[in-house]
Amino acid sequence: MINKIDNWDNVEPNYGERKMLKAGGYICEVLAVAIEKSKNNNDMIVINFDIAEGDEKGYYMKRYKEAPRTDGKEPKWGGKYYIVIDVEGYEGRLKAFTTSLEESNQGYTWDWNEQNLKGKRFGGIFREEEYIANGEIRTSTKLWQVRSIKTIQAGEYEIPRKKEVSDDEREKIEERSNAPFEGFTPVTDDDLPF
Repeated sequence: MINKIDNWDNVEPNYGERKMLKAGGYICEVLAVAIEKSKNNNDMIVINFDIAEGDEKGYYMKRYKEAPRTDGKEPKWGGKYYIVIDVEGYEGRLKAFTTSLEESNQGYTWDWNEQNLKGKRFGGIFREEEYIANGEIRTSTKLWQVRSIKTIQAGEYEIPRKKEVSDDEREKIEERSNAPFEGFTPVTDDDLPF
């Protein structure tokens, strides 16, 4: 017989459904910062953040805590923002981020020490983005642009259109889903014994 779980009567059922963050503006807080290499071997700042205010406060922490741990591996942190810092033409993205932090955190001035970003708040504009996983098109919500908190609170932004996978990628998925399985013999209704 299974031992009854403590506090069983107060446990909320978890059917595996995850609430997706809606596209829009949110107040966020920097939790951790690291310098890493991009896929193209460029230096980039990786910012881990979470929603800091409102109904979705702690959104990424809740998802992290609820995520399954498979093979002893920790789940990935969902609230990430990447800024490439050593490629000409990308300077504006870093400038937008640091300016938004300066405007949102009284007395803060960007001092080129990325570790001083921890605990700082900023406004984030989020959009829906399609991606492909396991042969399916799925949707997530990602931080798209950084703004000042004042901009978000005043509603002075537009929610961007959903980023969709390309038509070519969409067609490839449809072709694969309609392709017969290898080594599979199609069966008609007339071949079934019932």
